[in-house]
Amino acid sequence: TIIQTKGDFGTHPFLLFATKKGKVKKTELAQYESVRKNGLRAINLVEGDELVEVLRINDNTHIGLISRFGRLARFSGEQVRSMGRTAAGVRGMRFKDLAGEDIDGVVAAVEISDGEQLLVITEKGYGKRTDFSEFGAKGRGGMGVVAAKYNQERGRVADAMRVGEDDELMVMAQSGKLIRVQVKNVSVQGRTASGVRLMKLDEDDQLASVALLDVLHASPDSNLNEVEEEVEETEEAEAEEEAEGEPEPEPETVAEAQDELP
Repeated sequence: TIIQTKGDFGTHPFLLFATKKGKVKKTELAQYESVRKNGLRAINLVEGDELVEVLRINDNTHIGLISRFGRLARFSGEQVRSMGRTAAGVRGMRFKDLAGEDIDGVVAAVEISDGEQLLVITEKGYGKRTDFSEFGAKGRGGMGVVAAKYNQERGRVADAMRVGEDDELMVMAQSGKLIRVQVKNVSVQGRTASGVRLMKLDEDDQLASVALLDVLHASPDSNLNEVEEEVEETEEAEAEEEAEGEPEPEPETVAEAQDELP
């Protein structure tokens, strides 16, 4: 894992690293000030672990770790001691023993700000918003509280992020299907709700990626609308082809063409 940084560290002088296995590590940004051309090692990962998210924080920042099976652990930056660049970190979230099932793990880490909301989207295209005020700080290293009720129909949590009312999302499925979603149109529900359908997916398809759009700074010439138009045109063309059926093959020779004349 390599990270590069430069500039004023301001009011958020730390980086917080969060891994799939629930480890977190806080390191002063100053330790990354002198960066070599090939970068610096930012964190040591144990075998089988991987980096999920990096946040700029201070000691008063509240962090939320969200797991695949829909739990959120909330704690403050001051509960994580500052460590060196090559440290592996400490336990940020603990998982239930899911014998016989997929192993749980962190899928997202967010900075919690009361007054804003957490958006959760599942593998099968279901999503919801929940006010951050519903998630109490239980301390670092716990299993957290339910953030989205898991069931097989809606799937595990694919991604989660902090959102505002005016934000927009681009949601893409593994099949290549893509939609654009206005956050204000996503239902606000409680912690234990499972969400509503945002994207209709085939049985063998699932969510691949979710991106938060920088709508306020988007260029008027942004190609996002072009992407949507291309998707719509492709779907319309496919629908027309299905409606028309298979076209008759064209004659290969002049003789064959004459034979087909009445």
